[in-house]
Amino acid sequence: ANGPGMGFVGEVVRWPPVGAGLFQQPPSGWLAFRACDIGIAVLSAGLCVAILWQLLCQVQRSSSGDKDVSPSQRRSKSLLASRNLAVEAPTRPVRFLPFPESCQYHMHETTLPWWRETISRLYEVDFAPEAPPTVPLHALDQLPEQLHAVTQAASRAQPPFSVCHKHCSEPMDDLWAARALIASDFDANKAARLGNAYMEWRQQTPGITAPLEAWINYAIVIVPFEDIRGRPVALSRLRAYHSGLPLDLMTNGYRATADGVIAHFALNRQPEASRTNPLEQWILC
Repeated sequence: ANGPGMGFVGEVVRWPPVGAGLFQQPPSGWLAFRACDIGIAVLSAGLCVAILWQLLCQVQRSSSGDKDVSPSQRRSKSLLASRNLAVEAPTRPVRFLPFPESCQYHMHETTLPWWRETISRLYEVDFAPEAPPTVPLHALDQLPEQLHAVTQAASRAQPPFSVCHKHCSEPMDDLWAARALIASDFDANKAARLGNAYMEWRQQTPGITAPLEAWINYAIVIVPFEDIRGRPVALSRLRAYHSGLPLDLMTNGYRATADGVIAHFALNRQPEASRTNPLEQWILC
């Protein structure tokens, strides 16, 4: 294909050759190769024109079809129709997965001084098991009574003969009560109401929420590792999120992530609470 007179891309063909006579005949096959080059060029140009024409027609149909549609509706329509959106809304029911069996923690008199200091330091965001406190701490003299009030309120909200009596939630023990006290600024009545409301909600949405397939495919939130204190680190990948995702899908995904972390703690519970992550906390970034 590199011989003289072939006329392929990158070669300049001159006929008649320099110094040849005006009526000298071209070599055999030259005209056939010239016709082939011209045909390829014409075919390429026609293909480009056809592609441009199809694009113009598609743009015209889109603009005429969405003429009476608001920009927000048009954007939602395009997102739902895109290949990247796996589902428009979760239609199948969420499965019930029971929480695993786990021991319950109760703070005994022998460990109560350590628990008072630890809970107070966690409240002050000063907890470091390898270092002494750096801020004044709450005395928490009524800690046993407050913990008991919260756990009792949660147990009253749990029907004794319900289907999910044992496995609808994580253990409602002193660790859960301590977190509720921290969240309510050590207001025992408010913490008790939190425990009661949480158990009522768990009766309506029992067990571990199974993530929908679309949530797994998007991987908006992942929990790849724990930090040095044993706290699971959940990473929110905002680059994988867009406004076209249904709210039901997002609710299912975040609930499944939290339930998965709770189940992880339940499966890994030891007879004694962790000294580096005593209240089974986790990090959301």
